[in-house]
Amino acid sequence: MHVLTANRLADGLVVFLTGDGRWSRIIAAAELLDDEAAVEAALETALADARANRVVEPYAVEVAVPVTGSTTGKGGDPVPTRFRERVRASGPTTGHSLAKSHRHAA
Repeated sequence: MHVLTANRLADGLVVFLTGDGRWSRIIAAAELLDDEAAVEAALETALADARANRVVEPYAVEVAVPVTGSTTGKGGDPVPTRFRERVRASGPTTGHSLAKSHRHAA
């Protein structure tokens, strides 16, 4: 199972391609692609958005879908199988307290 991801050009945020061709910051909203043909078709949509300067570097990410724990009502939310992609999907690994400490330094 795969989802497509990219970075939104306007602000650099990680986004995921939804079933209606939009980009969402929420991985649970991503279209689940269950075979290579579906990945290729979705990638064509994503590459068109890259050419239109909406997103940068779209690519497929392998995900696992747990049977329970869904926020969508369709089984569990997709979880990337690779650590790097889990970090991208979850957001920064530093908290806001670190950013605050840098503001007050010097």
